[in-house]
Amino acid sequence: RTATPTRTATRTPTPTLMPTATPTPTATLVPAPDLVVRKVWTNPLSPQTGAQAVVMAEVANQGGQPAEGIFWVGLYVDRSASGAPDAEAFISGLAAGESQTVVFARTFSQGMHALTAWADWGGAVTEADEANNTASRIIEALPPVTPDEWIYLPILVKQ
Repeated sequence: RTATPTRTATRTPTPTLMPTATPTPTATLVPAPDLVVRKVWTNPLSPQTGAQAVVMAEVANQGGQPAEGIFWVGLYVDRSASGAPDAEAFISGLAAGESQTVVFARTFSQGMHALTAWADWGGAVTEADEANNTASRIIEALPPVTPDEWIYLPILVKQ
């Protein structure tokens, strides 16, 4: 004889719903001020040797808190950003997300020059990141243009 399989009913368990835990709110720390130099540039872009040029540095607070009080921005020319700068300008407070441009007047000798601006070079502001406070740029000071080098072009006036 051959055994005939029989069907037996199997019970499927019903899932039990468990209550979801309610997350406990945690305090979010707002970051401290974070001063950075976004860019450094000159006007004119390639100054003439011996002529007055303007060096500008845009300083921003990319942190979540204001940088309160006065802090100094240092300009270093042809050297690393350490010690007292070659020129300095101050900023009196900078709100979170704001930026301000500082201006330095300089003359340059002919040739290539490295410019470095350092926001809060004196360490007056406690920041979220103290290692991102500088930006640099290389410029070329061109020889001065003398009158005998000028080129005169004729101007035609149509009447």
